[in-house]
Amino acid sequence: IIPNKTGYSIETFETVKGAYLLEKLWSDSDLYFQFSLNAINNSHKKYSTEKEIEKLNTLYQTIT
Repeated sequence: IIPNKTGYSIETFETVKGAYLLEKLWSDSDLYFQFSLNAINNSHKKYSTEKEIEKLNTLYQTIT
């Protein structure tokens, strides 16, 4: 999660704040859509097939 861009992050036991943010997201479809779009874009940047292959190649080189 990228705080306030792809979702909300709260501290442990902050239940009142968590409930407030959950209700806010539930009732604001534009915010929900924006968080979703940001999360999808972020995952495409970080987790492409090419990047995963590069990571595996690096791992294999350290093993051999």
